[in-house]
Amino acid sequence: MPTELPSHFIGAVSLLVLPLASGACQPAQPNGDYRETESMGSSSRGDESSTMVSSFSSTAPDDTTVHTSGSGSDSGSSFGDTEPACGNGLVEGEEECDDVEGSATCDQDCTFADCGDRAVNAAAGEECDEGGATARCDGDCTVVVCGDGLINEAVGEECDGASLGEETCASLGFGDGTLNCTESCSYDTSACLACGSACSDVVMWLRADAGVMTNASGVTVWEDQSGSSNDATQASASNEPELLNAAINGYPTLNFLGDDWLGFDSMLSLQDMTIFLVARNNGPGVGLILGPAAVDNSQIRYENPTQILSVGTGNNLSAITSTIGNNQVYHSITIRYDGVTWEVWRDGVLASSTPEGVTGPLTLGRLGSWFGGQFGLVGEIAEVMVYDVALAMPQRIEAESYLRTKYALP
Repeated sequence: MPTELPSHFIGAVSLLVLPLASGACQPAQPNGDYRETESMGSSSRGDESSTMVSSFSSTAPDDTTVHTSGSGSDSGSSFGDTEPACGNGLVEGEEECDDVEGSATCDQDCTFADCGDRAVNAAAGEECDEGGATARCDGDCTVVVCGDGLINEAVGEECDGASLGEETCASLGFGDGTLNCTESCSYDTSACLACGSACSDVVMWLRADAGVMTNASGVTVWEDQSGSSNDATQASASNEPELLNAAINGYPTLNFLGDDWLGFDSMLSLQDMTIFLVARNNGPGVGLILGPAAVDNSQIRYENPTQILSVGTGNNLSAITSTIGNNQVYHSITIRYDGVTWEVWRDGVLASSTPEGVTGPLTLGRLGSWFGGQFGLVGEIAEVMVYDVALAMPQRIEAESYLRTKYALP
């Protein structure tokens, strides 16, 4: 029969360390296992209560048996230091965080949540995490879907929605226009304007929608877009043309008021040539579009509201007058010379073709006036493209189509 403990021992905790003798206490266990035995039940004695007392025994490495007993109200006993445990709510050891079951800021492996760490954190909105963009997972740790606005090159996406990377119509080999993205995440170039050789062979390209620098009094620099760095500039405030925004089909123009002009950094010297212009004559009489830098008197000008004139006294180019119709509306002009025939086109329609032989190049040095400032243009210029070759018909048509589409010309 077990001996009942006096009530004043109930709840006491004792720790006894006894040497292990042969046949004493309990036999040693092979691995020092712990066994719990119930030493007594609970009972009530008047105002006194007894509670269950548990005893533990184990075999220690030095062949001693450790007995621990305590009341059921004890919260537990410690048997030395324990290893850090991820998920216990305590940041221990090498843990960066510990939110028990993980959170939007802490992964379940007790490291800080970070897209790209290869640990999927649903609380942070991650759908996947493969250490970067893959064919299955975008770089923001969402599953790849065409239309999510993220370009995923691993699945062959060129673009995604409004995301076009660094590409434009021009960078893809087209002229002006709007680059779009299809529903299958490939480039849609249908709104890009093809300009044929104007994209690569042009020696001067001035566009009022690109490279225009202004100050309080007007345009100071019109930057060449051809790559030749042959800018048109003006240092005098009294001779600066003004920039008119959204003048033609939403695009700007440079407005010349008779005293305004821009000089080229380098004079153009053209033997064979193709010149494209988008302009409008606002004056009643002579107004130079392209003029000479010196006394050789090479020029292309409006002669009156219906005609355009080309002449070059320095290379014996005859004065050629072409009737192009009403030039006091926006229009495109093409001038092409192949060493045999001088051609003038208005909005893609041939206006005149004149056999002509010259003795040297046509030299042009400014926009908007003669070299001495006379015969200034009263009108607007939106775009100028100059080649030092006579373009073949397909190239000419492509360039004209580019200009006519861009500016909504006939």
